[in-house]
Amino acid sequence: MSLLSKIKLYATQPHQCSYLVGQEATTLFIDPASNIDSIAYRDLTEIGFRRSGVHFYRPHCHSCNACTPARIPAKAFTPNRRQKRTLVKNADLTVKPISSIAGDEYFQLYSR
Repeated sequence: MSLLSKIKLYATQPHQCSYLVGQEATTLFIDPASNIDSIAYRDLTEIGFRRSGVHFYRPHCHSCNACTPARIPAKAFTPNRRQKRTLVKNADLTVKPISSIAGDEYFQLYSR
């Protein structure tokens, strides 16, 4: 039996949609007390769940699916001309690991 069948789900009350102005959304959350291993994490990702810290969630709207994530097989991905130009244009950007994104600076960056 899959671990997914034992996970408790909770739904939020309808709230303002983060994606579409004037629309209501509902979000499904996995019980934060659930022990999610790498296999369950993979399975959750395949059915549209996202993760933020220790929270797993996905949009769950009865009348809309506009924010359904698109999955791209990374190994088979080939950038088109526009994507290649964007990569060259952003070649000066660097990536570095940080210990935490808690703080106003990161929130402002995320908000933009």
